[in-house]
Amino acid sequence: MAGNQLAQSGVPFVGIGRGPSCATFSLGGDDDPGSVGTGGGGTRRGGGVEADVAGLPTTTVHHAPETTVLTFHRVFSKAVHKSSITQLVTTPTQVVTSSRDKLVKLYSQDLQCLRTFYGHEAEVTCAAFCGESAIVSGSRDCTVRSWRVADGSCENVFEGHTDSVLSVCMSETRCVSCAEDDTIRIWSRSSGRCTQVLRDSTMHVVLHPSSVLITASDGALTAWNLLGHVERLRRIPLADDHEPEDASGSSTRLLALHNDTVICDLGTLVKTIKLPFPSPPSKSKEP
Repeated sequence: MAGNQLAQSGVPFVGIGRGPSCATFSLGGDDDPGSVGTGGGGTRRGGGVEADVAGLPTTTVHHAPETTVLTFHRVFSKAVHKSSITQLVTTPTQVVTSSRDKLVKLYSQDLQCLRTFYGHEAEVTCAAFCGESAIVSGSRDCTVRSWRVADGSCENVFEGHTDSVLSVCMSETRCVSCAEDDTIRIWSRSSGRCTQVLRDSTMHVVLHPSSVLITASDGALTAWNLLGHVERLRRIPLADDHEPEDASGSSTRLLALHNDTVICDLGTLVKTIKLPFPSPPSKSKEP
């Protein structure tokens, strides 16, 4: 059924169009402060490039009796590192990147650089937030570093791994890292001392607010209790008998924690696992 026939019938649909017939937002001219220009390669702003997109597709949403045209008219890009970015993590208000240029950088959501963290002596392989007051990073220099967001200073250096650090996470009292030396190390955040070494080949670690550490290896998740003496709580196989063949024997390379749910990969599959221990209630602020 053609677009105008769908619109007349009252059935909503989305159509993609090109050119001025589908545009409702003007790219403006020289007298338009919001203009990105209509010629050349785009207008440069604040170290970034807002590209001309007059030729990009526009999305037309038809619904009788009216037609709404949505046009994405501004594209923004910005060079933030001198070498490849290895990880990007976000909070609702901030963005952190780590890079092969040995740097960790903190940005606002509109990519204004707020802090640059110096200290690693080789490629920074991973980074993570601890709330919005601290950042932790790992490197091919075999060290883990924690950083204060407020002034950009290095809070602590954690030394002990003998190969590249793969993943890091941190709470108010602990830092956890895993590396290509097939160990997971648990550190005291305040002293920098390693308090426990776990022999486990994993590429990612995530720390639940209830002090339960989640690791992934050999097609399974493992939950570790970090309160007191570290103990293994449970091993959770990820593959089921009815799933595709490539899931069996696959390793989990990506691991994320969203509230009380672990999200991970297994071959061509994405898995979600609901954790049985809810996050502790947030502390109410004193009036």
